[in-house]
Amino acid sequence: MRMRLLAFTSVVGRSPMRTLATCATVAFAIVIGVPASAYSLGSPVCSVNAATMGTTEGNSVLPSPNGWSLALPTTYVPGVPLTVTVQNVGTPAKTYRGILMWVQASDASFQGVWAYPSGFQKPTACTQASITHTSNTLKSQPQTFTFTPPPGETRALTIRAVVTEASGRTSWVFLSETTLPRAATPLNIDGSTVGTAASAATDGMLLMRHLFGLSGASLIDGVVDASATRNATTIAQYLTSNNPAFDVDGDGIVSPTSDGLLVLRYLLGLRGTALTQGAAAGTLPVTEIERRIAALL
Repeated sequence: MRMRLLAFTSVVGRSPMRTLATCATVAFAIVIGVPASAYSLGSPVCSVNAATMGTTEGNSVLPSPNGWSLALPTTYVPGVPLTVTVQNVGTPAKTYRGILMWVQASDASFQGVWAYPSGFQKPTACTQASITHTSNTLKSQPQTFTFTPPPGETRALTIRAVVTEASGRTSWVFLSETTLPRAATPLNIDGSTVGTAASAATDGMLLMRHLFGLSGASLIDGVVDASATRNATTIAQYLTSNNPAFDVDGDGIVSPTSDGLLVLRYLLGLRGTALTQGAAAGTLPVTEIERRIAALL
């Protein structure tokens, strides 16, 4: 029997009698022609291509992408969660049984972390850069997922997905892949357009003041570049929405006396021990902290 990428059954860990009964049921289903997708527990692989799908599942009877698409931002900020929506805009009532979605950098390495909502999981042998379904029950769309790019990442990330539609095993389609470049200079907090994109005297101070709780005029007085394209309100909104990016010491908390100070020191040109002395709250080595800040420039 051929292994099904998006349709397979596991009986490991069941009692002998239950395993025997399950195997008998599966064998009976195959004999009478029930699609193998009726027993799907999710993909056992981290990624797949059309040639492998054709070999293991049979050639698809549907053209790709058959109306399916991914809706997501056009860029990413390292460490900041983004929303990815799987949808079929042309046929809102269309359902699907299975999905495999994964993210890779330009060197084909798997990158980032998916959050797993109910009904979805990490393929067993994969990193959290892949996501698949937990059962073959019919699923409605649009379906929204959350993906977090790695802190310190600067390369473009490509998201790929294959969906198995409601009719079963040979109704798989590949969605058009989407490549996201890193957003330009996330540390350009005031959105300045002239001179150095990010500086200690403006962006570093804005981050510190924001983390200390200042807002309005108290946030921006004397620290906004003349070419800034953001005001006090939009600067605060920008800092709030991108808050996870500034956890440069990796302790899960964005603090003015650690992360804010580290960013300010880095923008002032400090490196090594001079950068982290008395400021780093996490356990990351100084080289990783430097890499994370550099990725925001």
